[in-house]
Amino acid sequence: MRVYEGRRIDGATRVTVGGELLEPRHDLGNLFPTFEWGFHGSGPDQLALALLADAVGDRTAVDLYHRYRDHYVSKFPTTWRLTDDQIKYGVAKLMAGV
Repeated sequence: MRVYEGRRIDGATRVTVGGELLEPRHDLGNLFPTFEWGFHGSGPDQLALALLADAVGDRTAVDLYHRYRDHYVSKFPTTWRLTDDQIKYGVAKLMAGV
């Protein structure tokens, strides 16, 4: 099980997976320089893209990151923690139209 954590430290965001910094996956698009959450925008887009790419693969990430941002990342609190299973569950709900 992979564990993702996000927190704000002195005004900057830090997102890790298994204690290591999460790769932003600029190769897949968006190119926002930092991760953000708790609202709709480019930073939350980049986080959704990176989380999905890591948990469920590049193709699904590219196809669903805007919807994942809208349903989940935009609602993350200041500090959050989730597992790859929780991400996969959220993706399954989005794909089922729930």
